[in-house]
Amino acid sequence: MKKTDLLKADEVFLTGTGIEITAVGSIDQKVIKKGQAGPVTSELQKLYRQIVRGEVGKYRSWLTAAY
Repeated sequence: MKKTDLLKADEVFLTGTGIEITAVGSIDQKVIKKGQAGPVTSELQKLYRQIVRGEVGKYRSWLTAAY
């Protein structure tokens, strides 16, 4: 993907272990989606939180019990 593609996007987000799912507010001073998470990013963040808390039954097998 090229930077020009990102600059044209309606939403941009990053994923990672530490940041989970995080909206990108701007790229080179160009504000993306008013600098806030858009509807797709927000829905992914919500679903991710539900999954890691064991609230979505079909994904519980993805989790490992913490001791």
